[in-house]
Amino acid sequence: MRDLRNNLSFAQSLAPATRLTSANGTGVDVSGSDRVMAEINAGLLTEGSYAFSLEESDDNVTYTAVADEDLDGTEPTVDDANDDNQVYKVNYLGGKKYIRAVLTVANQSPSILTGLPCSATIVTKPNILPIS
Repeated sequence: MRDLRNNLSFAQSLAPATRLTSANGTGVDVSGSDRVMAEINAGLLTEGSYAFSLEESDDNVTYTAVADEDLDGTEPTVDDANDDNQVYKVNYLGGKKYIRAVLTVANQSPSILTGLPCSATIVTKPNILPIS
């Protein structure tokens, strides 16, 4: 049976919004998960540079950047027309309890204020199934 609904869990880290400034996403508890992936949705880019990254934490208070060896996939930077209107996926291989998405904005003109519509969702496959 092709049942993903009862086998995957989804949590927003960066809620959907048009971003004009840098932002830290909400931490997501990934303990008890077999697999963890960040799904980053980037909309239409009009200007600027938008770098997405993942951070990890033991306590949901102090976060540090996830080391490259704990990632499968590349954290995206959206800075030209070849990068926008895409969904990016990055697997988290680390062992911390919490992860969150982070957006760093550069070269955004304060006079234009168009921003980048985007969001980030943390997808997990819990050890205990089905998900209630």
